[in-house]
Formats: sequence, C-alpha cells, structure tokens
Amino acid sequence: RAQDVPRKFGRPVPRGAAPHVADRVILAIRWLDFADKMRPADKSPFRRQWQVAVGRRLLSDGSLDLAATILGDASLLFTSDPEVLLAYGTVREADAMNLRAYIGEPVGRIGGSAFALHDRQLLLDDARTVLGRAVRIAPELGEARLRLAHVRILQGNDAAARTLLDALRMSQPSPDLAYLAALMLGGIMERRD
Repeated sequence: RAQDVPRKFGRPVPRGAAPHVADRVILAIRWLDFADKMRPADKSPFRRQWQVAVGRRLLSDGSLDLAATILGDASLLFTSDPEVLLAYGTVREADAMNLRAYIGEPVGRIGGSAFALHDRQLLLDDARTVLGRAVRIAPELGEARLRLAHVRILQGNDAAARTLLDALRMSQPSPDLAYLAALMLGGIMERRD
C-alpha cells in the first residue's frame, strides 16, 4: 500500500520513518481516496475535517512535505475556511523554520545557503499570505494572528508583528496565547533597545 503514496501525492513515505508513521500516511491516503470516490467535488465537513486532521498529524510526525501537500490541496478546495488556512499556514511556517535550521551549513549540504535563504523567504511569504487571509476572514482566530506575527518577526518586520500582537492582546485571548504574545513582544522590545 505504501506505493500508493507517490501515486497520490508524488512523494514517497519518508525514509527512515517509523512503521507507525508510514501506517498513518497510508491510512490518510485511504481516507482521502474514499472521500474522493464518494463525493468527488464535495466541500463537505467530512473531507475538510479529515484533510486538516491528517495534515496536522503528519506535521506533528515530521512529514512536512506530505502535510504541505494535503493541506495545500485543502486550501485550494476550501479557499475561505480559516481553520484550513491556519493549518496550511502553520505547515509553511514550520517548513521555513525547518529550513532555517540548515542555513549556515557547509555548501553542498543543502545545495548552498543562498538557495536556502531564497527558499525560506518563499515559504515565509506563502505562510504570511495564507495566515493573513485566515486573520481577515476570522479576526477572532487568535492562533492565526499569533502565527502571522511570528512569521512577520522571522521576516524582520517587527512593526507589523507588534501591531498583530497588540491586537491579539486586546482581544483577551486564552492564557497560552497571551503568554506567547507577551514573549514575542518582549523579544521585539529587546531588539529595539
């Protein structure tokens, strides 16, 4: 069944993936195929929920490419669903952070640091666009605002991040979001001084 993964998504199961990770990928493929066969062009809550859940699960397992593919497909199908946009933006943000860890490695390790910096900027731009749409559609979605602020910090735009974080804090978010927003604002102030 693992051969179905490249057919559906163009990417193999990650090398060295633990058997339970590969099983989850195969399970995801079966569910998505089932949804495609049952309701080919359906925008049902069932399909949306599975794509978001499977994409987030793959992200938590470290399968960024497959998560990006599944959630990218979902973002094209559910263009104005803030939860889908948040999940896809999160994957793009994580992808940029993963790439960031390799910047500064010897040339040849990842194809050269100039390419890595360019790819990172593209991923951050994509995350900014998608998360910005989520915030515009659902301003009450605190996590989207927080992640967008983080992306803006990574892009070196502390002023835009501060605006987002101040708005988030004014909306009286959950204690977890308030704490993270305060940490980010503290980092902005520290860099300013």
